[in-house]
Amino acid sequence: MRCFLFHADIAQLIAVLSGSDLLSQWQQALAEELPSLADRPLLAHLKRLNLTASSILGCGFARAARLDPQAVDALLSDVFAVATWRGWPLPIEAEAEQEVIIDGVPRGLLGVDTSPGAGVWRIDHRTLALARQCQAADQADWSSHMLKH
Repeated sequence: MRCFLFHADIAQLIAVLSGSDLLSQWQQALAEELPSLADRPLLAHLKRLNLTASSILGCGFARAARLDPQAVDALLSDVFAVATWRGWPLPIEAEAEQEVIIDGVPRGLLGVDTSPGAGVWRIDHRTLALARQCQAADQADWSSHMLKH
């Protein structure tokens, strides 16, 4: 799969992605984008991610991750994709885009993301791969409707 590669301290990156500043910035970008979206499954997915972001902001990352690790991991993937697309500061080093074999590699920063959103894979302890293509459960192409990532 064609992916962008990044090197990072994964724990530090998760702390930044789940921090109140970046989550609030992501929610603002989402609020600006939602009115222009017409794809109902995509809207429902993004609204679920927004609820997860609100949960993290309200009860903290650790508790939200214990309650629903897949939702939290899906949110981390989306926030990462949006932040890299928009050039928001992250503690990462960008590498080249290249073909990456992702078969058998855990998806998400926590390794449990099963969402139809942007794909992030932990290639090793410091390397992440990001695919900016998103597929719904029904395999619809959301690429022209996605929040800019």
